[in-house]
Amino acid sequence: MIRVTHAALPHLKRIGRPNILFYVKSGGCNGLEYMLEATDAPSRADEQRLDRETSLWVCHQSVLHLLHTEIDWVEDTMGSRFVFSNPNAQASCGCGQTFTSGVRT
Repeated sequence: MIRVTHAALPHLKRIGRPNILFYVKSGGCNGLEYMLEATDAPSRADEQRLDRETSLWVCHQSVLHLLHTEIDWVEDTMGSRFVFSNPNAQASCGCGQTFTSGVRT
């Protein structure tokens, strides 16, 4: 469902808990903003095991916007950050943290 690169995995694990919730919320310059946060195992999300200790949970309300998204970690002159490659995005901002979804809900 979601692809996490080898470069991103250690940085996801630094979020602080073995369960990480991945979802979108309204906001930013393009309408939807990517969110990653430590959580207890949520009841309204689908689990995706990343390794023995870490699970990525995708919120049921966000899944159509995030399906087949790749989470990567990039270090360049702009700094270090997560980068999202989302085939459902019609447009995204320069920083890559917000997008306009082509999915109708």
